Amino acid sequence: MNRGYCNSSVNPPICQNCTAGWMGPACNDPCVNGVQRPMDSGNCVCEPGWSGVGCDSECSGHGKVIQGLCECDSGWRGTLCDNPGCPGIGEDCSGHGECNSALHECTCDSGWTGDGCEIPDCPGNPDCLNRGRVLLRDW
Repeated sequence: MNRGYCNSSVNPPICQNCTAGWMGPACNDPCVNGVQRPMDSGNCVCEPGWSGVGCDSECSGHGKVIQGLCECDSGWRGTLCDNPGCPGIGEDCSGHGECNSALHECTCDSGWTGDGCEIPDCPGNPDCLNRGRVLLRDW
């Protein structure tokens, strides 16, 4: 494949020293976002945030690599965004509800609302019947 050296001194001949980005017996298997280590092993060691045999899966398909770390889509967690979860600030459902990880949905505790249970929901409509105010805190 013109991507390595054909060593005919062994029987059968094998390809060795594949060029960067390639690996495998014919130097035709991609090693996209990684480096083959050790050389001629067929083992692609991925850069941070990448996975798969050829390091071609960015954040398991559930996020983007930003400055060497996965920034997960809403509802996904883990260093490779491979753990299902729910939306929320800092943790699933912002710590104010139960997570159905199969559906990526929160069931919020009383007093909380929003996709990730991040919005205080005081009694009354409007909140506090306009006879008070909602005190927002950093959770």
